[in-house]
Amino acid sequence: MVHLGLRWTDRLLSIGDVFYLRATVFQRVGLLPTQVLNPLESLGRQIDVVQRFRPTAIVIHPSAARVLALAVLERRIPVSPVRLIFTSSELLDEPTADLIRDAFGTSPHSVYGLFETGRVGWQCQPGGPHHLAEDIFVVETVDPDGRVQDGETGEVVLTTLTYRDMPFIRYRTGDLAKRVPRTCSCMHSFSQIRLAGGRTSELLVLADGTLRPPLFLTSYIHRIPGIVQYQLRQEDLDRVTIQIVTDAGFDEGRVSRLRHELSTILPGLQISIDRVPEIPRTAGGKHRYAIISPEVKARIPTRPASGVRAPEPPSACPKP
Repeated sequence: MVHLGLRWTDRLLSIGDVFYLRATVFQRVGLLPTQVLNPLESLGRQIDVVQRFRPTAIVIHPSAARVLALAVLERRIPVSPVRLIFTSSELLDEPTADLIRDAFGTSPHSVYGLFETGRVGWQCQPGGPHHLAEDIFVVETVDPDGRVQDGETGEVVLTTLTYRDMPFIRYRTGDLAKRVPRTCSCMHSFSQIRLAGGRTSELLVLADGTLRPPLFLTSYIHRIPGIVQYQLRQEDLDRVTIQIVTDAGFDEGRVSRLRHELSTILPGLQISIDRVPEIPRTAGGKHRYAIISPEVKARIPTRPASGVRAPEPPSACPKP
């Protein structure tokens, strides 16, 4: 993240990234003072730390950032300007990026990585594709027939170049992405990928076998006022249940409209919408956008094939 402007004089708040639990020698002498919070901490505690610590840089899970940003905006909580925001561990969608910018005054950079291998890529421009760390990884995008062409969606496969004790060789990540031409004029010559919307194990399955990444729906759901959080659950092949957490700004009349619009995005599936008081996070503090039953997962190919590549999200989302 130093490549993206992080300075030793920054005050860094990490909500969810345990990498920062191990203080470096520089931090022990007062450089890059760091505060680490678990995303499972109460929202009140998170807000209190933001106000007292006054971070100039934040690392945070997108789902945690969405909840925190909504609280800052709705309660009109005064916060000091944040110079840099990095999101990690989950895919960052455009509506969440907009909320973060509105609440903290800066657009976030997404950092792509895995717990097993560390950071694989990063956005040098907010909202843009991810540069690949090709000095420490060999990154392939593949389907069952081999490597896919640039611009086509495939599964990300990694080979580590620096792990000597336990190297990963052609490690299948389950993430979908496509290689794209470099679109920036930064100092890096590394190639770029654009993440396609989800892991292969989290794909929704339509009745005809078509696959939909869970974030295929995010750009629509997140634009509905009053929805704080949501989770998709597909227990069988003909039904999807959407759990939503709402606040006082939610209009009850939007439930039927939401069901209708999602039926057009997920044709052939029955859509149920349940309002719940809370959606629990995982033990690691992450929010899972989709829960897919083993029976449905059995219909998902173990590798993306040309007939099941993830479609592009709609260029324009319907207005709620």
